Amino acid sequence: MHPATEPFPPPTEPLRPATQPLPPPTGPLPAPTELLPPPTEPSALRAGWGTATAWGLGTSAVLALLGQVLAFGGASLSGLDLGVGAVARIGWLYFCAFHGIGVVAEVRDLAGPVAGLLPPGFGLSYRVEVAMLTATALALVLLFRGGRAAADRAGGRGIARAVHGLKVAPAYAAPAFLLSLLVRFDLPSPVPEVLSGRITIR
Repeated sequence: MHPATEPFPPPTEPLRPATQPLPPPTGPLPAPTELLPPPTEPSALRAGWGTATAWGLGTSAVLALLGQVLAFGGASLSGLDLGVGAVARIGWLYFCAFHGIGVVAEVRDLAGPVAGLLPPGFGLSYRVEVAMLTATALALVLLFRGGRAAADRAGGRGIARAVHGLKVAPAYAAPAFLLSLLVRFDLPSPVPEVLSGRITIR
């Protein structure tokens, strides 16, 4: 019997490697490229101011407009002819009442029959503080939404979001503070035949 296959003959030449080695470099190797640093998140103190400022100023404008509506509506229902300027100032007093800000009424330069019974140079100063909590609640809701919108826009977590939410406060408080320094007006005495003088509201 013959075997199924015949054996291969032995190799006559030495086996060559499958791949040839690379030639050595002839010049200097190129410098390795520098890796770009990972992107950094914006600082919590610098981001989110645009959205927060818009919401703060917008909330202040809404409350100021509500005060003017109440003032002109009350003047129209009462039938008093106070003038547009005086009614607009009363609207600002409503704005102060929305936040519990005190309003000071000062009476000076008294004259009339009753003034003769008072010491010379007598004056009166009275401070009134009223809180209209429904409007205050409206302001809180708008400021809360504005703070959350600023935090969502700026990003971040935990303390960073809280910092972004607080940024609505300066834009809301600044107009109220500045106008409170400017609003000052005089009213006539309601009983000039008995007691007249200068009544200043600030």
